[in-house]
Amino acid sequence: MQELPWEVSAASVNLTTEATIVCVVVSEAKVAPSCGNNIEEVLAKHLTTCGFKYNLRS
Repeated sequence: MQELPWEVSAASVNLTTEATIVCVVVSEAKVAPSCGNNIEEVLAKHLTTCGFKYNLRS
């Protein structure tokens, strides 16, 4: 995965419902304009490239 201005601080997977919750910490000092602010979409696309399907939830 490319260097991004955030790191995953925690993740939880529910195998019964096939749901995952990912908590991230954003470093404002590292935020580049080209990264955008759509962390959810970037993580979801990365999961897809690793073979996992995704559905974004609010």
